[in-house]
Amino acid sequence: MENKVSVSCGSQVTIQQAEALKQRFLNALNKQSNLCYVNASKVEKLDTAGAQLLYAFIRQAETMSIEVRWQHPSSALLADAKLLGMQQALQLNNL
Repeated sequence: MENKVSVSCGSQVTIQQAEALKQRFLNALNKQSNLCYVNASKVEKLDTAGAQLLYAFIRQAETMSIEVRWQHPSSALLADAKLLGMQQALQLNNL
């Protein structure tokens, strides 16, 4: 049976929101689910600190055998991830 959780990124995935986002991601990991949806539909900006936080979350989820799936990543998120060279690391290259 699939036990899933969802996390919203909000509109900014930047250093200013890093602490709040980190808490959301940690809460999702602590739910003991095997699937986590990351809703990025409203993201207007991704900076390097935000990309690092997303990458750390994805890596931690992998070590805990939690599958991470993107839910409606915004064009801004995709463009910023590409600009930062983080598409593959954030598992966005096939979206």
